[in-house]
Amino acid sequence: MRTNVDALVGKKARVTAEIDNDEARGTAMVSGQEWTARSADGSRIPRDTMVQIQAVSGVKLIVSKCKEQLSVFLSLRLWYF
Repeated sequence: MRTNVDALVGKKARVTAEIDNDEARGTAMVSGQEWTARSADGSRIPRDTMVQIQAVSGVKLIVSKCKEQLSVFLSLRLWYF
C-alpha cells in the first residue's frame, strides 16, 4: 500500500532555498507544501531549480536536478559560447 509520502517519489519540485548538504540546509516546494530537501548526489542546487524527488527520508526530500533542465542549460551554453 502506497502512502501519501510514497506518492511524492518521481514528482517534480522547485527549490525555494539553496540545497547544500554540507551546511544541512535547503527547501523545496511540492504540491503547495514546503519540505526540507537534500541533494541525492551531494551537489549544491540553487534556488528556483526544478528537481525530481528520488526518495523521502523522514521529513526530508532527497532530490536531483531534472534532466530536462540540465539539457536546456547545456544547449544554451553551447549556443552562447
